[in-house]
Amino acid sequence: MQAGVKIDAPKLETFNGQDVEVWPRIVWNPEWGLTFADVKMKLNGVSSISQHSTLVIEGKNILFDNVNLDGTLIVRAVESSEVHLISSSMKS
Repeated sequence: MQAGVKIDAPKLETFNGQDVEVWPRIVWNPEWGLTFADVKMKLNGVSSISQHSTLVIEGKNILFDNVNLDGTLIVRAVESSEVHLISSSMKS
């Protein structure tokens, strides 16, 4: 199953002599997407997140449409707002 986002493969890093796969960091609070259906509903088009990116989603009504992230993005939305991130490439 897919939700419409291309996420780069993990990079192998060594921490204290242990090899670990490091994936892009994606964190959202449950009110944004509690089920897979919730997540799919808020992602339109094909978006991508590069391997060294971090995405933090805080808020209920945050929608993504063809967002290509290469860096860090923190989105915070108050309860009564709706945020649309549309067709953009974000690089930091």
